Amino acid sequence: GNALVQIGAQGVLVVDTMREEDADQLLAAIKKVAGGKPIRFVVNTHAHADHTGGNLKIAQAGSQLVAGNFSRELGEAGAKSAFIVAHEQVLKTMSAPTGGRAPTPFGAWPTDTFFQAEKDMHFNGEGIQLVYEPAAHTDGDILVFFRSSDVIATGDVFNTNSYPVIDLAHGGHINGVIEALNRIIDLAISEQFTEGGTRIVPGHGRICDEFELVEYRDMVTIVRDRVQAMIRKGMTLDAVRT
Repeated sequence: GNALVQIGAQGVLVVDTMREEDADQLLAAIKKVAGGKPIRFVVNTHAHADHTGGNLKIAQAGSQLVAGNFSRELGEAGAKSAFIVAHEQVLKTMSAPTGGRAPTPFGAWPTDTFFQAEKDMHFNGEGIQLVYEPAAHTDGDILVFFRSSDVIATGDVFNTNSYPVIDLAHGGHINGVIEALNRIIDLAISEQFTEGGTRIVPGHGRICDEFELVEYRDMVTIVRDRVQAMIRKGMTLDAVRT
């Protein structure tokens, strides 16, 4: 999987923390390029463990940019961990709010959640938009758009290594994936003939531009329409697969 790092005067923001077993390597890579600046924010694009598994170690290696009464409310231990930002559905998935055993440790849970269609952040002198895409790869996917840098982290709504992976058990749907891809196309601005311009970082695979995203969107749409036509013909699952 891919992680994305923004570095500036206020510190470091990390988008997705990869798997738990990748955390040490990711932390070492961040320290190598961060010039001693602290990790202030972790942003999760969704709840899957290959994107949140390193939350605990990466967040605890950072510290929060707080002062005054808020600092006293957090306490010393709380202030020695970066904020973890995600959609509220990610917190629900990671914390098992219905009373079951939580699949992740408390320190890895999002500490700053939102439920609206968008959340705005401003960090290191740059506006950052978190754009919620419901019922896509999961029920808690967000796009992370760095407006000045012209970079979009997509999470797993876009993946150059495989066909879309849709988590039906957690509210995913192919139509939501296509809507999310269309939203990225709306946000991206190409340099010429849909190539160059906005850099698009998929959940897995190489960094892309708008042209490659459009190709992927078209492929997903064609696959959906063909499968729907087969379903209308009454074909079995095995017949569709072949």
